[in-house]
Amino acid sequence: MVNLTSFTLGYVLDPGVTVGELLDFFESAPYLRDVDLTFSTPESGAQTGRLVHLAHLRKINFYGFQPPSLLLEHLLIPVGVEMTIDLDDDDLRIEDYFPKSLDNLRNLSNFTKIC
Repeated sequence: MVNLTSFTLGYVLDPGVTVGELLDFFESAPYLRDVDLTFSTPESGAQTGRLVHLAHLRKINFYGFQPPSLLLEHLLIPVGVEMTIDLDDDDLRIEDYFPKSLDNLRNLSNFTKIC
């Protein structure tokens, strides 16, 4: 998977993929540029303190019912990445979308829209 540049994962049924499994995959594909997770955002299996740097990432999209905050706590996102989070849950607050700490997202600036 070393040369993989684009990854789409969609409609994963329960129990789904864990954060750890997804992080393992991202580490095995260091040249990923485009990631699309549709109804497949992991909700469990996080490892405390583990960080994966997606050095070549240009675009990452999250779509579904689960906020990506748990996964985002374990990703180092480079400067200039376009990130879209589109959730179908009216009960979520803006705080539910992002990780507890924005340290991993500190390179993201100039937000243009939060819906």
